[in-house]
Formats: sequence, C-alpha cells, structure tokens
Amino acid sequence: MSRTSSLYRIAWIFYLFLALGGLVGLAAEGRRVDLELLVRPASWWIDVGLGLLCGAVLLAAWVGIRKLVPAAVELEEILARLIGPVGRDELAALALISALAEEIAFRGALQSVAGVVVAALVFALLHLGPGTAFRLWSGYALVGGLVFGGVTLYRHGALAAAIIGHLVVNLVQLRRIAALPAGGDTAGLPLDA
Repeated sequence: MSRTSSLYRIAWIFYLFLALGGLVGLAAEGRRVDLELLVRPASWWIDVGLGLLCGAVLLAAWVGIRKLVPAAVELEEILARLIGPVGRDELAALALISALAEEIAFRGALQSVAGVVVAALVFALLHLGPGTAFRLWSGYALVGGLVFGGVTLYRHGALAAAIIGHLVVNLVQLRRIAALPAGGDTAGLPLDA
C-alpha cells in the first residue's frame, strides 16, 4: 500500500467517524436528520449563492495572507509533503467528505449546543499543529469556522451554504497544494495573482 493510499484511507475513516459523531449528536439533540438539515428546499439557490460567496471570500483572504505572511508558503510546502501525489478523483473525494463531515459535526451538532464561537474554536483546534505555519492554518480555520457558522445561523441551521463554501475552499486549496513543484513554489498556479 502506498503512502498516499494510506493517508487517503485514514482520512476517509476519520471523516466518516466525524460525520457519524455529528449525526449522533444531532439525533441526541432531537434534531431531524433529513433534507432540511442541509437545505431549505424553497430557497436552495440562496444556499448555493452564499456558499460560493463564502468560498470565494475565504480563498481571496488566503491570497492576501500568502502575500503578506511567509509562514503561509511554508504551510503549503508542509502540507504538500504530507499529502504527496494524489489523483484528481482522490482530491475531490477528500474535499467533499471533509466538508460534509466537518460541517455536520461542527456547524450542525456542536454549534447548535455550544454556539458559533465555541464550534469555530474547536474547528480551529482540529487544524492545529507544530510551529508558526500550523498556527496560521488554525487561525485561518477559525475565521472559516466563524464564516461558516454565521452563514449557518443566517440560514436557520441549514448546512448547505457552509458545506458548499467549505467544499470550494477545500477543492481549490487541495488542488493547489497537490500541484506544488518539488520546491514548493506556487507562483503561476491559480489564486496566485
């Protein structure tokens, strides 16, 4: 088994357990786990638009952070080494499962009992690691958690906008990080305007 497939399988197991924990938490709170947990069918287009807007804003923020904070480039290099070579299908699957699982667990279950700030803080802790670069990632995740939490509140608990925004960020960032050359320079790749 290659390193990439091991990481891929571990990620899937982790995110499936996280999603299951979120669903159990929602059921324990007495919330219905149905289509309306995700989207308000009569206004689904609002969720799509808000999700795309949130994703775009967070990606634009990363472009600014990357230009101003050298640790952002270091973080991308570290993550590229951790991820290793990954196929497009694997990247898309990881982006989707992580967005779904994290939003169900953090914005669905945890936020409804502990509030936006606590859910965002716990979400940020999930992204914590050693060194300045990972503290930057954790701070970015905190901002993302607050954005996704706010949009979930605005949509009266429906998770689709947060999931779509999270998916957009994950898809673009994972694609960029996986495409890094050996030296880690992302100059010329999308979002490096």
